[in-house]
Amino acid sequence: MRFAPAPSRSDDEIEQLLASMQEIVAALAIRHRQLGEAQRLSHLGSWEWDKATRRVTWSEELRRIFGSGGRPLTTLDDYLGVVHPDDRARVKAVVESALANPTPFEYQARIVRPDGDVRTLSHHNEVVADAAGAAVGWRGAVQDVTEVQDTTAALRASEERYRMLFEATPQPMYVFDLETLRFLAVNGAAVEHYGYSREEFMSMELVDLFPEADRDAVRRSAALAASTPGTRRYAEWHQRRKDGRAIEVELSSHSIDFGSRPARLVLALDVTEKRRLEELLRQAQKMDAVGRLAGGVAHDFNNILGVIIGYGEIVKRRMPAADPLQGKVAEILKAAERAATLTRQLLAFSRKQVLQPRVLDLNLVVANMEKMLRRLIGENIELKTMLRERLGSVRADPGQIDQVLMNLVVNARDAMPGAGTLLIETTEVDLDASYLTFHPGAHPGPHVLLAVSDTGHGMDEETVSRIFEPFFTTKLVGKGTGLGLSTVYGIIEQSGGHVDVYSEKGVGTTFKVYLPRIEATVTRAGMEAAPPPPRAGSETVLLVEDEPALRGMIGETLAHGGYRVLEAATPRQALDIAGSHQGPIHAVLTDVVMPEMSGRELADLLKPLRPEALVVYMSGYTDDAIGHHGLLDPGTRFLQKPFTSDALLWKLHEALAAA
Repeated sequence: MRFAPAPSRSDDEIEQLLASMQEIVAALAIRHRQLGEAQRLSHLGSWEWDKATRRVTWSEELRRIFGSGGRPLTTLDDYLGVVHPDDRARVKAVVESALANPTPFEYQARIVRPDGDVRTLSHHNEVVADAAGAAVGWRGAVQDVTEVQDTTAALRASEERYRMLFEATPQPMYVFDLETLRFLAVNGAAVEHYGYSREEFMSMELVDLFPEADRDAVRRSAALAASTPGTRRYAEWHQRRKDGRAIEVELSSHSIDFGSRPARLVLALDVTEKRRLEELLRQAQKMDAVGRLAGGVAHDFNNILGVIIGYGEIVKRRMPAADPLQGKVAEILKAAERAATLTRQLLAFSRKQVLQPRVLDLNLVVANMEKMLRRLIGENIELKTMLRERLGSVRADPGQIDQVLMNLVVNARDAMPGAGTLLIETTEVDLDASYLTFHPGAHPGPHVLLAVSDTGHGMDEETVSRIFEPFFTTKLVGKGTGLGLSTVYGIIEQSGGHVDVYSEKGVGTTFKVYLPRIEATVTRAGMEAAPPPPRAGSETVLLVEDEPALRGMIGETLAHGGYRVLEAATPRQALDIAGSHQGPIHAVLTDVVMPEMSGRELADLLKPLRPEALVVYMSGYTDDAIGHHGLLDPGTRFLQKPFTSDALLWKLHEALAAA
């Protein structure tokens, strides 16, 4: 056979062929570089192992991953030698199993590089088998996933921390879906606070926590939050627990992604108790403001009443007994006395009256007043007493405590216009921190309790909140002044005690008076019979009063009683008179509240000038100049304004006789 000769190629064709081959080689080189760059960027290395030749081919990236310095690992033992000791047995078992039964397989394992750095590698392997199914080679890809693993672990740890924080937060927290408003997650505090189980929460919507009247507003608020994601919002809402109890909450919320859904994370702060205490504070501040106003009015009004009563008595005394105007003057004095009673009640409420306390047994107070109280309430109301035996003592003004009990009984009587039962109780209690939490004005420790209960019509919450305000009354016009309970409040507060009231509509009301219990013995002092009219005086009295009309009336009354009177309009004038008067000054009768200085300060300045002169203070108001919180200092001689002529002369006679 003859073969045709190979066609000859021109030099140009050969050059073109060489050029094409060079282009192919260059393209392959570029492709190889691109592949190597892709492997480097993805931390992905490749390799092949031929079982027969034991030849191993590694990519450049794989060499970098293993840090082997360019030396491939040619045997399984070489490879297992760099696997982390804790992973070595597992990896050996996986590889041997795959080689015995050629199948693709994957695993992750850690290696220790020559520099000691530990890396986590993800292996994707394929075993090459011959026609008989025996392994003849092994190839695969290795990716360094150390950073991914670290990031995943950090993310998992972060999620766990946030989950723990979510659960451990003592305040209720929940997550709801912004589109459906269904709950997606709740913490344990929310379960405990709202009373719903976690399963119940997961079947509820956000609006289920709110009163029906507020649900449309809640939906609008959620829609606004959905339109402005990421915005933190603060709002105060009314919500309801599972048991139906209404609560006030401050809600702080922020947009989050929860399971790839737009959601809102909410922190709920229950401010129900905070708002209640704030309301109590506002009420206390209101009462204090009203008290200050009432005290100031009563102080000025007392001076006016003193003039009316004093001159009224002078006119009455100088008129013939048969004068037809005697009755008119008597009515003027009665009206003035009623007005004086009102001012005393205002001063009691404002805690500006002057008290003269004694050690008292409240059981004796109740027993001594029981007959009078039975007459006061009438036959249609049953009066019961439950008095604890061996009751502890208290320190209070006996006249004021009588007034407290009488006012409470009258209030109870008026609450039972048809018939009913009135119960007066005494016992001992210890006021602890839990009681003080709900009654900020109270003081801790042992107390004696005086309680007055009725079975009357009761009061609603609005009425109870205002019951101690002066001039507030639920009675018809002309049936009450609205000062009885305010007087009770002021007397007990000024005595260091506390008043509480509980009432239900249609059931009745209980007033509880707490007075601090003391360790002291009750005496019978102050039970003597009324003294006879005072004798005429002859001593010299320095009268200090800044109100001209009142000063003139007192001076005339003293002169009528036989005393020589030196009048001073100011404390400075009194000091001048004391220094210049020729002769003794037996007594100083001074107002307590005056311009320039108080009566106590004047008395201290007069003492070196007139050591023989005793001091009698007169006031209808206390600024703590002669005592503390209205309680007189021991040995203080005091005359309560407004006073009658006989009361003035008796107080002065009593002081001079004792001196």
